[in-house]
Amino acid sequence: STQRDSKVMRSMSRHAGYVVENLRQLRSRCRVVFVGRLDIEVPEEEREALTQELMDKFQCVPVYLEKQMQAEYEDFCHNVLKPIFHFVHPTSAEVCRAFAAEAKWQLYSQINLEYVRPVVQNFNDGDCVFVFDLGLMMAPTLIGSRARTANICFFFNTPFPSSEIFRTMPVRKQALQSLLNADFIQFHCFTYARHFLSCCSSLLGLENRPSRGGLVNMVFNGHHVHVRASHVGIDAAVICRRLDEERVKQESETWVKTFKQLNREFILVGYDDMDPLSGITLKLRALQSMLKMFPEYRSSLVLVQVAIALHDSREEMMHREYAEEVHRVVDEVNAQYPGTVMLRMEKMPFAPRVALFAAADVLVNSAVRH
Repeated sequence: STQRDSKVMRSMSRHAGYVVENLRQLRSRCRVVFVGRLDIEVPEEEREALTQELMDKFQCVPVYLEKQMQAEYEDFCHNVLKPIFHFVHPTSAEVCRAFAAEAKWQLYSQINLEYVRPVVQNFNDGDCVFVFDLGLMMAPTLIGSRARTANICFFFNTPFPSSEIFRTMPVRKQALQSLLNADFIQFHCFTYARHFLSCCSSLLGLENRPSRGGLVNMVFNGHHVHVRASHVGIDAAVICRRLDEERVKQESETWVKTFKQLNREFILVGYDDMDPLSGITLKLRALQSMLKMFPEYRSSLVLVQVAIALHDSREEMMHREYAEEVHRVVDEVNAQYPGTVMLRMEKMPFAPRVALFAAADVLVNSAVRH
């Protein structure tokens, strides 16, 4: 029998990589092609040869974007769309201007089209197309209008806000109608799926009904759309196997020695992006309050907080003011309770990261909305 192809589209979300990794297993059953942006600028005259090489060696199709266009797109996704989808009410003048005519929403739609073009060029009848995250919300309708036999799956790697928040977005109907051109829409948990269904009901008047396999079915312009909550976890078997690697064991011994030298009995770990939505300052304030209420832990507890600095396409650090606030609160806590917080500003490789998790008693996640 003929094997169908799968096209995987991903935008700026690095977290989508966890899902994409699992799709590699499909390569034993079908041809998988990845479509995404390169993090480097490529001269015009070299693009054709590079595109062919990436396709031949890695089954990858690059999307080339001008640096300024990419920077504005990332700003819009990170500073406008991301807060809205994380339940932050869009009331600022900057948000209003972003949706104005000929402004950033038009740029966002144009870049979605740039991602769709290589998908259409490499499309065969009946192919499955996986689209990841809020940076490509217009992709389903752009693909559907150009490749009518495509089986489109859209995966939200972010929360989906309640209808009270989502309806404040000027392009709410446009975004919903595009998403509903997908055949399958997945969310991390049922709460976010329920919010999406509520938005479809209140804004578009669509009814939904449950179907077999934990799916919820809707009909939009005669097109059947399936919605599902698909939890993304870890591959426990792989993690357990890699814990026995020599490099991980060495890193574990290093952490154990470090905590022994500090004479700390209870180890808390935080691993977050340096982003206001990660709630690092909330975590630090909560720790400060806990030590005030329970003085017996002041000399026996340590929090190892790993904060990953985010950089935009201009290589400029994002959320610099928030990073300064985090450092200020860490200094304040350590001045009050010396040696309580270890702050590491780095993205840790796999071995030391897993070793740190294994050595810890508690992993503390205080994200405002995960």
